[in-house]
Formats: sequence, structure tokens, C-alpha cells
Amino acid sequence: MDSLSFPKRIYYTYLAWVYVITHWTTTHHFIGISLGGWWKLLWWGLLLVSWWRGWATAVAITIGSILAYTHFVYWRARRNGYSKFVPANAPLPPDSDLSPLPIETKVSLQATGVFSTAHVETHVLLQPADYWQTPLQEHAVMVEYEPARYLYQFFDAHTLQEIQQGMLLLGRTPLPTLAIRFLVTWQPQEQTIKLYLNEQYEEPEYGPPRTVYFSFTDEADRQSVLHTIVHSARQARAGKIEG
Repeated sequence: MDSLSFPKRIYYTYLAWVYVITHWTTTHHFIGISLGGWWKLLWWGLLLVSWWRGWATAVAITIGSILAYTHFVYWRARRNGYSKFVPANAPLPPDSDLSPLPIETKVSLQATGVFSTAHVETHVLLQPADYWQTPLQEHAVMVEYEPARYLYQFFDAHTLQEIQQGMLLLGRTPLPTLAIRFLVTWQPQEQTIKLYLNEQYEEPEYGPPRTVYFSFTDEADRQSVLHTIVHSARQARAGKIEG
């Protein structure tokens, strides 16, 4: 953030707090209605009262403007997943510096993006997750989106399209984050289980590109995951991992 211009820092700080407020008021409810919904109803009510009581035109326009802005902010925050990733101008580490994790070594992180199982697909925001690499060189992420309920994403060196380093803006403190862009592998749940157990499975079909975000509170963990994914991709590029 310090490398950004002052106007950008102000704008990103504003976005970070907007996303915190809109996410919190969307996920917290009172009498079955989200707090954000109550906020919108308040301004709709004031707009109707201004029309019914014949308030000054300037007052009605002000209320209408606040109402329009409120709807726009919530729509935009929902579309962007209630977070903003700011890429850093940081090169990927050279081969000589790479220290990939041993196979099946898990690293704890916070995941953001769309994760799924065979029957459930949903967007999560900074949910506790585990990352590891399977014996078949697949990168796996398991997200606990509800107590004892998990979502997943899988990608490998061949479906990986891009990895970026940067910060995820949400609230006061930006979080060191990796943005992982890959082609979605649509596969039945039983094939995912076979994949984890290092068994044979049919070649999956690829869906559209998707980006997920891995945020870290420990720099060593961030480096370990980054090195593992980069090492896998370069091994594949060099022809050392079969497609």
C-alpha cells in the first residue's frame, strides 16, 4: 500500500471499509431481514414520507440519491465478492530460491472465492482453509464454510493460468495474498476422492477460468505455498510432469 499514490490509498481504504460494512450487514439479520435490507427499507420509507408530506424537492432528491448510492454499493460489493485484490509489482522467485513443500504437507490459510463440492458451490470470504499438494501433483484446497462442512478446489500445473502476489483489502489491515487463476475441473465427488487417494480416474472436463485468493498471517506460510505452486508450474513447463 505504501507504494501507491495518495489518491489510490484513500480510494482503497474507502473500498476496504465499504466491503467490511456491506458484508457484515448482509450476513447479519434481524427478524429474518438482513441489516443491509433494513437500511435500504429505511431510505425507501423516508422517500415515501417525503412524497406523502410534500417535503422540499431538495430533500427528496437527497434521500433518493442516498437510496440509489446504497443500492449501487451493495450491488457492487456483492459482485466483487466483498473484497478487493491489489496486485503487487513483485517478481516470482527464481528457480534457485524455490523451497517447495513436501507432498501432502498442509498449510493453513484464509480462502476467498468460489469453492464447491459435487452438489454445493458458494462464495466464501476469508474462511479457514488447508492447502496441500497430492501425490499426483494436484494442488488441493479444503475450506471449512460451516462447522464440519467443507468445500474444495483442485488445480494443477496444466490448469494453472496465473499466480499473482498482492494484498487483499478488507477492513483496516491489508492481508498478504496470492491470487490463483486456473481452469475449473468439473468432476464427480467420487472422482475427487479417487484423486486424493492417488487412484486412476477419467480425464476431467475443463470449465471457465476462476480466481481464488489465499491470504496469510504468516509470511513463511505464504512463501511456502507460493514456492510450491511456482515449482510445480515450472516443472511442468520443463516437461518433468506429465500432462
